[in-house]
Amino acid sequence: MATLNTSLKSRRSGPLLVGLAIVLATLLAIFGIFRLVGAQRDFELDRWQARLAATTQSMGEAARGWLETRQAALDAAAANPTVQIYLSELALAGFDAGQIMANETKRGFVDSYIAALARRAPFDDGSGVALVAGNHALVTSSEGFVPGLANFKPIMAAGGGVAMGVTMSDENGQAVMRMAAPVAAMMPGAAAAGFVLVRAPMDDALLAQLKARNGFASGFALLDVEANRISMLDPQGWRVLTPATMGDADLMAAARKPGRLVTGDEFLLLAAPVTGTSWVTVSMIDRETALGGVQERLQGLLLSLLFALLAVIAVVLAAFAINRVSEEAKAKERKAQFYWGLTDLLLDAIDQRDPGAAAHSRRVSALSADLMRARAAKPDETETAEIAGALLNVGKLFVPSNVLTKSGALDPEERGQFSSGSEKWLDLLSKVPFDLPISDVLAEAHGLMQGRLALDETRFQAARAIVVANGYIALVSPRTYRDPKSAGEAIALLVNSRGMDAQIISTLTTMQAGQ
Repeated sequence: MATLNTSLKSRRSGPLLVGLAIVLATLLAIFGIFRLVGAQRDFELDRWQARLAATTQSMGEAARGWLETRQAALDAAAANPTVQIYLSELALAGFDAGQIMANETKRGFVDSYIAALARRAPFDDGSGVALVAGNHALVTSSEGFVPGLANFKPIMAAGGGVAMGVTMSDENGQAVMRMAAPVAAMMPGAAAAGFVLVRAPMDDALLAQLKARNGFASGFALLDVEANRISMLDPQGWRVLTPATMGDADLMAAARKPGRLVTGDEFLLLAAPVTGTSWVTVSMIDRETALGGVQERLQGLLLSLLFALLAVIAVVLAAFAINRVSEEAKAKERKAQFYWGLTDLLLDAIDQRDPGAAAHSRRVSALSADLMRARAAKPDETETAEIAGALLNVGKLFVPSNVLTKSGALDPEERGQFSSGSEKWLDLLSKVPFDLPISDVLAEAHGLMQGRLALDETRFQAARAIVVANGYIALVSPRTYRDPKSAGEAIALLVNSRGMDAQIISTLTTMQAGQ
């Protein structure tokens, strides 16, 4: 006996051990694959970080060069002696407008100089140049200078000791750089006598230089990072992004932390600061382009592993499946034998008290199953109807024999005994652990027969089929007090009876017509 138990335990634990071995081997293989691919991914990220860093640095140098060219020209204009003398004299005169106009020669030179400055490189790209006195009053300006000094005031206010202030903002739908160079006063120790201002469009000239330096990358941008907003210039144009409209969190993360590679869902991004400004250049590469090879390698290795595992699992499962199918078939057969053995036992017990009841129940069972098959029911539903149909009248075990064999009509008390017997039977049946919903189907069938349930309150088609089958078999069977009805007569009576499903009656009619 001990040897037999050991053999059974070995047979049961064998599939489990094989399964655990396969799972363990799979996990180890997947871990190794991801370690290998992870190392490859880190290598690629380092390589792309170096390439993007070189690109952003090159773009930063281009942006810085673009600024320095304009700064040098602006510083030269601020150092012009005539400009210095004119603004210094104006400061000494208390910025009297009348005295500004009185010196026609110097004023004419200043006007011509500023106009000529705007026509020469690097300000011949549509830039506007202006000369402002120390009290921030406009002295003269070129044609391209947009009236209004409000945007320059923060730059001029920081002019003491600051050679240049730069902002990037929108005027008339274009990106604009503003710069102010202080004009030194001729008087020792005096504040700046004024400023030379320039308003330079950034879109075309600067974008062309940035694009030329961008090289392999998928995209680029120039950002001016401020406290509560970011001004952005890229091939799509210029726009201001606020916390409510930023949207692209990856781009913002790169801008806030220059030098750090940001691995986004769509792009790899890296930013570099532009020396001497609040600007950063951002270069990006499509993630698929950068890491597509790593992803393909991972997919290839995983597919190879998958095919190998499938081959192993297929062999193992083939052996287990044959055994399992055989065991399941045997288990199902044993259950069916148990159900029908129990059913036959109960029907024989009923037959001892009500001769002919067993034959009636078996006919109800057979017709219920035929009705379900004719209505294309699932096999489990058909089997449920077949078993439940056989057990429909087992409640007669709890009804007195004299009531069961009474040939005349039943009085209310006797009908109540039938109802009570059905309830006792259903209560006992609900405690049997059927795999099929037999007790629920029988409960609905009795509810329909006793008028406690309406057809639209039922869930099981099997219950409705059983009620029709039971009624039909009762009508076409002979009784001591009447002759059997014909099939047509029985069906006509069923149509007008309560609890009868018209669709199932129609199926029954079709079945009888075909016989």
